Amino acid sequence: MRRDYGISINWEEVHAISHGLHDNPHHILGPHIEGDGLVINAFVKNALKVEVVRENKKEVLEMRASGIADFFTLRTDDKKIFPYRLRATYRDGGVFEYKDSYCFEPVIDNQELASFSQGVLYDAYDIMGAQVKTIDGVKGTCFTVWAPNAQRVSVLGEFNMWEGNRSIMRRVNDTAVFELFIPGVLAGDEYKFEIRNRDGRVFTKTDPYSFANEVFPSDVSKVSEINYKFKDSAWIKSRDKNKNLEKPMNVLEVNPFTFDDKLNDRNFKTLAESVLAYASDNNYNYVELMPIMDTINGASLGYETHGFYSVSEVLGTVNDFMYFVDCMHKNSIGVIIDWAPYQFGKEEHGLAYFDGDACYEDSNPLRANNQAFNTLNFNYGRKEVSNFLISNALFWVEKCHVDGIKISSVASMLYLDYGKSDGEWLPNIYGSNENLDAIEFFKHLNSIMNKRNPGVIMIAEDSSLYPDVTLDVEEEGLGFDYKWNLGWSDDMLRYAETAVVDRRNEANALTFSLLYAYNENYMYGVSHNDIAFSNPLIEKIAGNDIQKKAFYKAWLGYMMTQPGKKYMYMNQDTDDELKLYKKDINALYEEEPALSALDYDDVGFEWINTIKAKDGILVFTRKTKKKDDTLVFVLNLSAEDYQGFMIGVPYKGKYKEIFNSDATIYGGEGNVNSRMRQSADKVCDERSQSITTTVAAFSFSVYKYNLSNSTTAKKTTTKKAEAKLVEEEVKEKTKAETKKTTKKTSTVKKAKETVSKAATSVSKTASSAAKKASDTAKKASDTATKAASTVAKKASDAGKAASSAAKKVTSKKSNDTAKKETDSKKETEAKKETEAKKATATTDKKATTAKKTSTAKKTSTAKKASTAKKTSTTKKASTAKKTDSDK
Repeated sequence: MRRDYGISINWEEVHAISHGLHDNPHHILGPHIEGDGLVINAFVKNALKVEVVRENKKEVLEMRASGIADFFTLRTDDKKIFPYRLRATYRDGGVFEYKDSYCFEPVIDNQELASFSQGVLYDAYDIMGAQVKTIDGVKGTCFTVWAPNAQRVSVLGEFNMWEGNRSIMRRVNDTAVFELFIPGVLAGDEYKFEIRNRDGRVFTKTDPYSFANEVFPSDVSKVSEINYKFKDSAWIKSRDKNKNLEKPMNVLEVNPFTFDDKLNDRNFKTLAESVLAYASDNNYNYVELMPIMDTINGASLGYETHGFYSVSEVLGTVNDFMYFVDCMHKNSIGVIIDWAPYQFGKEEHGLAYFDGDACYEDSNPLRANNQAFNTLNFNYGRKEVSNFLISNALFWVEKCHVDGIKISSVASMLYLDYGKSDGEWLPNIYGSNENLDAIEFFKHLNSIMNKRNPGVIMIAEDSSLYPDVTLDVEEEGLGFDYKWNLGWSDDMLRYAETAVVDRRNEANALTFSLLYAYNENYMYGVSHNDIAFSNPLIEKIAGNDIQKKAFYKAWLGYMMTQPGKKYMYMNQDTDDELKLYKKDINALYEEEPALSALDYDDVGFEWINTIKAKDGILVFTRKTKKKDDTLVFVLNLSAEDYQGFMIGVPYKGKYKEIFNSDATIYGGEGNVNSRMRQSADKVCDERSQSITTTVAAFSFSVYKYNLSNSTTAKKTTTKKAEAKLVEEEVKEKTKAETKKTTKKTSTVKKAKETVSKAATSVSKTASSAAKKASDTAKKASDTATKAASTVAKKASDAGKAASSAAKKVTSKKSNDTAKKETDSKKETEAKKETEAKKATATTDKKATTAKKTSTAKKTSTAKKASTAKKTSTTKKASTAKKTDSDK
C-alpha cells in the first residue's frame, strides 16, 4: 500500500473532483507520503464530519474540512501508510463507515494494458468488467472499463447513492482504461458506469464485460461471481478426439426460451433435464443453443446481443448455464452456442457510442450502420474491439466449457456492402467490397481458439460464396471447422414447396449441392431460419396430409445421408410415428460408418442414377474403405409406386434393406423389401451388377452390402428397426387379406391338404426344406391355393396372409429355416422331422386363417393386378386433385 511519490494539495484538482471532472482521483485522494509525514485526503459528498479509523490501533482521527465543500484532509507524523477506514457523519445524522477505495494500487498491470491495446489480452474476461477480489485482506469488486473518448468515468450504485462524484475511476497510466476497486461491493450489487464525454455530456452505460444484467427495461448491470465447480474433466480431456471429421456429428438446435412448453419454470436447470432427455432419446450427440446472451430485443431471437458476457436473466445466471453444460457433458453430449459478433443494438445504455463517440463501431456511419438489421457493426480493425470479441468467445469456451461456437451471419461481416445499396457503403483500400478487418478477425479468432482449445468446434453460418471458409489459416483460409450449407436447404425447401406435379421443373435442386459439396466442410440441416415462427417444417411441404408426411420422411432421409455433418431445429416431430422415424434414422446415421467416415472425401459418395431426377428418383451410394460398410440409397419423391424397379449396385453380392421410410411403424403403407437381394449379372445404371426392388411413392430406403455375411452383427437400434419393419409388413398384410374374406368356400379342404403337404415336405427333405416347401406351394397355387404357396416360402416378396399361415405352420423353430435357405441346410434331419410334426399339429388351429386367405386368393390373378393398378390410379387422382386445389 506504500506510495512512492509525494504530493501537495492542488486545489484545482480538488475543484475538478468536486465537479466530476477529474480522470485520476488517486493522484490526490487517499493516503500519500509527503515529506516527513502522511497525508490522507477524502471527498465525501454531503458529509458533516469525516474521521480516519486506524484498524490496527483502534484510534480515531478527525479529518479537517477544507475550503471546498465535501473535501477533507488529515496530516500525521506516520512515515508509512497504515490500514484505515473512513467514518462519515452526514448532515442528516446518518453514520457510515467504509474502507477507502483510494488507498489501493492499480490491479491491472502494465503488461496487461499493453496486451489489451495490442488486441491479445485473451483472458480479458478475468480482468475487465466487475471482478470480485480480495486485496490486502479486503474483499470487494474491482471495476475496469475501456473508454478512449471519456473525460471521466465513475461507478454508480447503491453503495454510493448512485452519485457520480463519489466513486470516480482512475485512468490507468494515461491509457484509455479506467479502474477502481471498491471494498464491500459484492455479488448481487447493482451498478453502472457514468461517463462524461469530451463535450461535457454526462450519461450512463451498462458494463460491456458484465457477467449479469437486469432484465430490460432496467439499464443496470449486476456484480456476479463465477464460482461453479465443473465435474467434466474426463469429457474435456477426450474432447480433442471428438473433433474428428470422420466421426458422426448430429446437432439438435434448441431455442431455450421456447423448448418444451410443458416447463412451467423455464431456466437452465429445468432445461438441462428436459433437453438432455430429448437429445439422448433421439440419438443426438450435440446440442446447439440459440443465443443465450442478454438482449433487449425479444424479436431478434437473441441475435441482437446486449450483454456479450452475460446470459439472459430469464434463464438464470452464468453459474446456472455452467450447470447445464456440465449436465450435458456427464451424458456425453456436446454443447454449441450461437454467437452473434456481427452486430450490436443502438440502445442508449449499451455499446452504441459507448463513451460519447465512436468506440466499438466505426467512426464513419457508412461503415458503422448495419442497415440489414438496423443495428451497428463492430469495428474489427480496432484492436481493443477485436480483443473484446475474441476474449468473449474464449470466455464461453474456457470459463463455461462449451464445445463449439457457431457464428451467425458471417456474410454480413465479410462484405462491406451487405444489405446496402450503392452510395451506402465504402469500399476497402483496394476498391472492393471485402471487409479486410473482418477477414483478419476470423483468422485471428480461429487460430487462437485452435491453439488454446484444439478440441473446440468453430462453425460458420455463411450464405455467401466467399472461398476457403473451412480451409486452415496457414493455407490462407478463414480457419473454420465447418460451414452450414444454406444453399442446400434453400434448394430443398423450394423443391418441397413446389406443387407435386410441377416438381420435375425443380429437379436440379435435388442434385445441385453435390457439385460443390467438397469445396468446404459442409453441415446439412434445417435451422430456425427455415421455420417460420417455430411452425414444423412439414407444414411448408406441398401436397395433401399423407403426401406431406411421406415426403418429409423421405426428404429427411436424403438429408441425413448427404456427405457432411448434420443439424436439425427442434419441434419437428408432429406425431409419434415421426418421432420414432427421427429417432431411428438418427441411430442409423450414428451406427453406419459410411454416413460419416468419408464426409469430406469425394471417394465416399457416388451417384448411381440421376437420370430420373425429374421423376423425383435418385439412387446413390456411400462408402468407406471397407466394402462391407457400403450403403445404397433409393430416394423417390414422386407420387408413383414402382414394382420390379432395377438399380445398379457397386459390387456383386447380397444387399439387405435395413431402413425404409414407408414401413408401417413410421405411418407408411408397408411397401418394404424384407427379403435379401442377390445381385444379378444384368447391366443397369452403367454397372454390371443390379438388384430389383419395390420402391414406394414418397419413400427413402437404405440397402447394406453383404450384410448377411457379417459374423459380428450388433444388436443396434437399426437392426431392431429392421426387425420391426419385417414384422409390421407381415402383420399389416395379413390383416388386409383377412378383411377381404367375405365367405367360406370349399377350397378350405384344398388349402388344408396343401399345408399338410408343405409340412410333410419339410420333414422329408434334408438338404433344402425351404426350397421343397416352395415347390409344393407352387403346385398348390395351380389349384387356387396361393396362400399355402406363400406359407411354404415365407421370405417371398408378396408377404401375403398365406405366407403368415405357412410361417406359423412350420412353427417358430422352422421360421428361421424358411427365412434363410442357407440356415436350413445346416439343420439336422431329426430337427426337421420334429418341426414337421409341430407344423402338422398346428394345421387344425390355423385352418380358419387358411380358409379366409384361400378364399381371398381364389380370385383371379387379374384381380390382383387390377387392385395394384387401382392403388396407383387413386394416388395419381389424389395428387391431381390436390394440385388443382393448390392452383
